[in-house]
Amino acid sequence: MTLKQCIPLHSLLPKQFRFFLICMASVLFSGTLIAGPETAEKEIADSEITEAVEHTLMLDKTVAAHLISVSTNDGIVTLTGSVANILEKDRAEELATTIKGVRSVVNGIDVLPVIRSESRIRSDVISALAVDPATEQFEIDVSVDAATVTLTGTVDSYTEKRLASTVTKGVKGVKTIRNEIEVAFEKGRPDHEIQAEIERRLEIDPYTVAPLIEVEVLGGEVTLSGTVGTLNQKIMA
Repeated sequence: MTLKQCIPLHSLLPKQFRFFLICMASVLFSGTLIAGPETAEKEIADSEITEAVEHTLMLDKTVAAHLISVSTNDGIVTLTGSVANILEKDRAEELATTIKGVRSVVNGIDVLPVIRSESRIRSDVISALAVDPATEQFEIDVSVDAATVTLTGTVDSYTEKRLASTVTKGVKGVKTIRNEIEVAFEKGRPDHEIQAEIERRLEIDPYTVAPLIEVEVLGGEVTLSGTVGTLNQKIMA
C-alpha cells in the first residue's frame, strides 16, 4: 500500500468514539486559553476583611477593640471610635494593615481627651524617654502646648527619631506630636554600603519578605520596589 493509499485513522474509529475525542480536544484547548475559576486568585470580600480586622483587634491586649468600629469598602478599611492614647490609635491601624486584601486604612479613631497640666505631661514624656532602653541615651528636648508635644534634638538615625515618637505616644494626655528631631546622617557613606546594610536588615526582619524586595541606592537616596503580601509588609520595609 502506497502512502497515497493510506486510510486515515479516524475513519477506522467508531463514530461515537470520534465524537468523544473531538469533545475532549475542545475542552483541553479552551482550558489553555481561559483560566477557570479554580485557577484565578480568590478575591477577598469586604465583609471577610472587616471580620478579620475585628478579630485581630480583639486578640491584641494593647487595643480596646470594643471601642473601635471597623468598616470596609473596596478593600479600604475605615476605623472609628475612641481610645486612650495615640499609641493605641496607631496600633489599631497597624493591625489592620496586616490583613490580606487591605489596600489602605483610614484611621478616624479619636483620642479621648484627658485634662492634665502641661508640666505634668512634659514630665511624664521626659521620664518615659529616660526609662525606655531604646531612647534613654537620646538627647531630646520636650515642650508641651495644649496637649501637643514637640520633640527637638539630634539623633543618629531615622529609626531613633521614630522611636522617640513611639514612646511619647504612650503618655496619657498627649493629643498630638510634632517630631522636629534632626537626624545627623553619617556623611560620605558610599551607596553600596548603605544598600548592603538595608538588605541585611530586611533579611533579619520577621515582618518583611526580603527576597521579594529590591533595594536601589543612588546618591544616598533609597528606592524600594517589588511585591509583598500585605500593606503592613510594605510599611515595615
